[in-house]
Amino acid sequence: LEYDNFIKKIEALKPDLFFINSYSMILKKDLLSIPKKTLNIHAGLLPKNRGCNPIQWGIINEDKYAGVSLHEVDEGIDTGAIIDQRKTLIKIDDTWASINDRIHSLISELIKENLEKIVNNQWTWQLQDDTKALYNRRRKLEDGLFDWSFPTIAIYNLVRALIDPLPGAFYILNNL
Repeated sequence: LEYDNFIKKIEALKPDLFFINSYSMILKKDLLSIPKKTLNIHAGLLPKNRGCNPIQWGIINEDKYAGVSLHEVDEGIDTGAIIDQRKTLIKIDDTWASINDRIHSLISELIKENLEKIVNNQWTWQLQDDTKALYNRRRKLEDGLFDWSFPTIAIYNLVRALIDPLPGAFYILNNL
């Protein structure tokens, strides 16, 4: 009942555009059908790192770059056409937090440089290459578990990807 009332209120506004910034939930079709277009800011370089925790997975998977994508929203998860992107090098001493700080600056730049086109409904886009797509699942606490037999770089990447305020990397001593 509460959701139905919410939908009715949004419909009454007759919006032309929804603009989402890294919202971690999937919007239902009935909500997406209200505006003419929905755009999203995703903290990953699409089509790679679709879905959850793109910065953390990028570090863990030894990506060379992190970044941000402005894209149209469709019924898939981060599958819509790309309008614009910005990227930043993942340095060996970066953590999730340092990259996240740079991503926030890139988001501001991306919005500033595209806002007029968005407001005037005059952006250009490019379809994503699905052969290069990589989906990330939502991270779980147990994803931080490592074994000392892992390669050193894998442990290091896990630690720097999972700094505070995220649950950190950990190991279990003697199965205790």
